[in-house]
Order: sequence, then structure tokens, then C-alpha cells
Amino acid sequence: MPKTYRIDEAPLREVDTEKYRKALNGEQLDVLLHGDGPCLVLAGAGSGKTRTVTYRVAYLLERGVATSDILLLTFTNKAAKEMTDRVTDLVGTFPKGLVAGTFHAVGNRFLRIHAGKVGLQPNFTILDQEDGRDLMKLAAKDLFVDGTAKRVPSASVLSDALSFSRNTRRPIQEALDMKYPAWEPFAAQAEDIARVYRDKKRIANAVDFDDLLELWLELLTAHPAVQESLSRQFKYVLVDEYQDTNTLQGLIVDKMVGPTKNLLVVGDDAQSIYAFRGATIENILSFPDRYPKAKTFRLVTNYRSTPEILRVANDVIANNTRQFPKELKAVKKPFAKPVVAPAANADEEAAFIGSMVAALEREGVPLGQMCVLFRATHHSRALEFELMRRGISYDYRGGMKFFERGHIKDMVAFLKLVQNPRDQIAWMRILGMFAGIGPATAGRIADRTTQLESLSLVRAMPVEDLLTPKSRVGWEDVSAILRDLGKETKPSEIIRAVIKGGYSDHLEQEHENWRDRLEDLEQFATFAEKAKDVESFLTDISLKEDYGAKRGKEDEQGDRIVLSTVHQSKGLEWDVVFVMHLTDQGFPHPRAYEEENGIEEERRLFYVAVTRARRQLLLTYPVVAGYDKLTVMQPSPFLGEMDEDAVERMTIERGSTLDGADDASDADADETIERDANGDPVPAKPKKRGFLSDVSDL
Repeated sequence: MPKTYRIDEAPLREVDTEKYRKALNGEQLDVLLHGDGPCLVLAGAGSGKTRTVTYRVAYLLERGVATSDILLLTFTNKAAKEMTDRVTDLVGTFPKGLVAGTFHAVGNRFLRIHAGKVGLQPNFTILDQEDGRDLMKLAAKDLFVDGTAKRVPSASVLSDALSFSRNTRRPIQEALDMKYPAWEPFAAQAEDIARVYRDKKRIANAVDFDDLLELWLELLTAHPAVQESLSRQFKYVLVDEYQDTNTLQGLIVDKMVGPTKNLLVVGDDAQSIYAFRGATIENILSFPDRYPKAKTFRLVTNYRSTPEILRVANDVIANNTRQFPKELKAVKKPFAKPVVAPAANADEEAAFIGSMVAALEREGVPLGQMCVLFRATHHSRALEFELMRRGISYDYRGGMKFFERGHIKDMVAFLKLVQNPRDQIAWMRILGMFAGIGPATAGRIADRTTQLESLSLVRAMPVEDLLTPKSRVGWEDVSAILRDLGKETKPSEIIRAVIKGGYSDHLEQEHENWRDRLEDLEQFATFAEKAKDVESFLTDISLKEDYGAKRGKEDEQGDRIVLSTVHQSKGLEWDVVFVMHLTDQGFPHPRAYEEENGIEEERRLFYVAVTRARRQLLLTYPVVAGYDKLTVMQPSPFLGEMDEDAVERMTIERGSTLDGADDASDADADETIERDANGDPVPAKPKKRGFLSDVSDL
């Protein structure tokens, strides 16, 4: 039997570390110099984690590590490019051979090489989300071609539930129960559809995004030779945003670690906020248990926010029990305490924010350096109207603007039919929602309504000769809603009648985010409670839509305030941040009270919101909600977790500054603003205004 001789690796060369000591702080330098073996880097918000990772890669290359020996996993292509570009700048040449990319991109790379081992040809194609949904729809049709299943989840719902199941390694039934409980009894059929879906992909030599991860893990578990080859090739594995990994990605990372166990994961457990996508905080929390010899580093020097903002962030996150305790420390000089401002209702909250934005802009703060954050998209409705009224341009992140959302347009179409039963465009939109009614059938029905003056006549209209067997079921659903519409006259009551009459079932069947859409509609109904009749309400909406569209086009400078969900804001920062609708039923989300560890995730989400602010932080909430029926709201429990002297309590007065955009824009226009050596406003004494504290006090 021949003997085996293994060649020892050449030792890494020593390098002058002086330039690194000048470029990095002590915490970052410690990671760079001692990042061998299993390492957990807990990188707090604004602590320079990207800088630390890229300098670590550059340091390894300078010491003689081959580029092909390094694997850098990120969550976005943008992050991978940014890190590669920074490494290029540091070492003076592009690191050819360095494998850096998203989990999916790297998985694709390995599958192309080893395709045959997982039943693929190397020229396999990758299905995007839309392609995957289309193929899922075909799989469902193959199983229910006889029409025996009256209610079947949409391809979108099936795709989302199956993806959640695969990434979290949970059974489909459990995934349905967690995300779509109404469809949990459909689990057996969903498993059958998933099987047919898999078969269709294999026949087509195609994979979806989840396959890129699942098949990569299969390579590492079912083929020991491949696992050994890859783990030996990559002597250094670095993972960015480790707190956002899901169970599947966590298993892949553990399998990719070679004998040297040079695994450096960077993340912040306090910013783990994507459980709804399948991410699990357990990967980062259990790292020391899985790697008992792991070294833990803490990056807590914050270069983004003022000490006052960090004090609030530290106060709140300290209440989480499942975490690695750490306290962020500010580099910036003190500026102003965060403001907590309760408003009488949502309209006054919006007016306050709009007035403050206008005042700050007058003081020289660009709109693009201001942001308003909210937990859910329906929280922004009143603020959007207020900004339109004031002519303040805004960009919307995390979804579409309120009246651009499909479910809002659906509801407006129902209202239009109440006002004008001959509106063919509204008919085409509504009929197209329901099963079996295609464009041709919808067109014939809409044509017949043009001679009718009221919905009562429409309800009595004969349509049997226009229907096919498949469209008859859909028309029955439409008719049920039309019957309910005849009982109501107020816009708010009509909206709620449509929701109860079957539209909520339609949302649940068709959309993975159906709960958020229902909450939008309830906000829409609440807003409609102010309207006296359908005609005036629709007129008001139309004018607001037109005004919003014109406002966007007229903004030649492109300077807009950002409106964003907190989830969409992660990784971003602004000089001034408002966090709105901080009620106990708004933030945290109501579902969090029922979910295991739900409140802790919501508290992390609030922490992310707070740490987006560089200089000023304003926290607002309405005291009551509704118009006809008022509901007293309690402030978010997170507001009660701050030290009383850490924030400034502000009372909003309904003065001229909040009553009209013109008054707010002109108020104290000639006031001289004193600034310090850094160009920052010097706090002034309070003056009598529409709110008790002057903007300069912020």
C-alpha cells in the first residue's frame, strides 16, 4: 500500500502593521490581528463592520494567503462588490480568484462544477420568482385539472410557504400553520404540489433560488469528497450579516469550514429582524456552543449617532434576555435629547411631522437627510396626505404609496360602482379578481351594465347567457358582495362590507402579505369615516392622487424626504429620523404578543429604527385612533423602557404652525439662526409656537 505524504503549508509572512493601526480603532484592529480560528465578531450599529472585514481580507492577502483560499459570503451583490472594491483599493490590485458573493451566487458557482452529482446538467437555468410562481401554478393545475378543489392557495402563497419551509427546514404543514394558518388543512395537497413542482424543474433542467442553497447543502452532506475538497480549498471563510442567516444557510456555513476552522462570522444579534423571512437568531446565539474554542470580539464604538441617541438605544435593547450584552459608545459630540411627542390623533401626528420637516428644511437640513420610519405601511397614510398638502416631496421605501397599492385600487373600484354602476373600467378590475372570469367574460358583463342606472338593477341583471361553467363560481362571489353593497351608504361602511363579503378571502388566497393588506384597508376605512358620502370621498381621493403625481414630477432637485418601513431602512442612516405610530398595537406588531420571542424581535426592530439617526431622533404616537368610534391608544412599551431623563417630552399645541402649510412655511422665516463652529444650530430658548419647543432646541 503506497504511503501518503501531505505537504505542509508555507507559514504566513510577517507584515508591518503600522498602517493598519492608523486606519483602525483598537476593537477593529484586534479582529484583524487575531481573527484566526472560529471567531464571532459582534458588530454594533455604526461600528464599521464593513471596514473591519475588508481590512481583514487585505491583511490576509498581504501575509501571503492566496485569493483562492478565501471565501467571503454576503447577503447582497452590492455588499459583495463594495467589499471587493475596498480590498482592491487596499492591496492595489483586483483580488482575482477571491470568491466573494451572495450565498445564492456562490451556490450557483459550485453547482455548475458539480451539477451531475445533484441530478443537473451544467447548463441549468435559474428561475426568478415570477418564473417559479408560473411553474407552481402549472403544478397546481396538473393536480387539480378536474376542478375538484374549489379553494386552492394562489401560486404566490404556495411559493412563499414552500420557500419558508425549505429555508427553515420545517415541514410544509408547520410552515403553513405559521404563515398562513387558514391554509394549514391544505398541507397534504401542498406537499403534492411541491413534489410536482420539483419534478417539473428537473425535467426542465432548471432550479429556483432555494435550490441553489438546498443542492449546495446536498453536495456537502451526500458527497463527502466534495465537502472535503471545498472545505480544504477555502482556508478562510468570512460571513457578513451573520444574524440574518436562516437555518439552511447556517448548515452550509458549518459544512464549509475546513480542518483549520478559520471561520469569521460578523453580525449583530441586536439587529436580527428578519424572522418573517426565515432568518433565525439562533445561528449567532449558538455560535459559541457549536464552536467551543471560538473567540468573541465586540465592536461597540459607534461613528454614526450622538450619545443621546445611543443612550436610548442602549436603554431599550438591554431589556432583551436572549442576546450578547453590549453597549454602544459614541464618538460624536453630544447634541440633543431624542424627543417623545404624543399627538391627539393620527392627523395631528402627521401635521406635527410635516411642520417639523418644513421647519428643519428652512434651517438648512436637506429633505434627503430626513426620514420617517414606521412599523407597517398602513401607518403612513395620514402622513402621505399631509406631505402632499404641504408640497413636500417624498420617496417611499418598503412598498408602494398608499393609493398605488393594488388592494386600495380594488376598494376604490367598488366605491366607484356604488357611485356609477356603468363604470366599465371599475367593472373590469373587479371582475378580473374572481376565479374563472377572464377578460372576455368580464367585458361582456361590463357591456351589459352600461344601460343600468343603479346597483339594484345590476343585481337583478340576467347574466346566465354570458357565463361559462368556470366563471359561474366567480360571478356568485361577485354577486354576494354586490348584495352587501346595497345595504350601506357611507364610504367606510361600504369598504368594511366588501371586506367581510368575501374580499378578505380573496386576499388570503392570492397574497402572502394578506394580513398587511387587510390592515391597509382598515386604515382606509377609518380614513373614510370623515367623508359624508361616496361622491365627495372619491373626489377627494382623485385630487390627492393628482396632486401627489404632479408634486413628484415638479421636484427638479430630486431632494425628497424618505418614508420607509423599518425593515427597509436597515443599513441606512439619516441626520434626522422620525419614528411614528409608536402605540402598543402599532409597534410592536400585535401578532408579536402571541409569538414566541416575538416582543424581543420587535424590540430589536425598534433598536434598528433608533440607530438609523445620526443627529436628531423624534418619536411620535397618536393618543386616539378612529373618527366616528374613538379608541384610546397606549404608547409603545418600548417608550417606557427609556430613562425619563434620556428624552425630552414635547407637547403639541394645535396652533398656526400645525393648522396650515402656508403658516408653517412662513413662521419666523426671518429668524436668525445661531450656529456653532461645526455649522450646527445652537439651542435657543423656547418660544410660543404651535409646539412648545423650538426646532433649534432639537
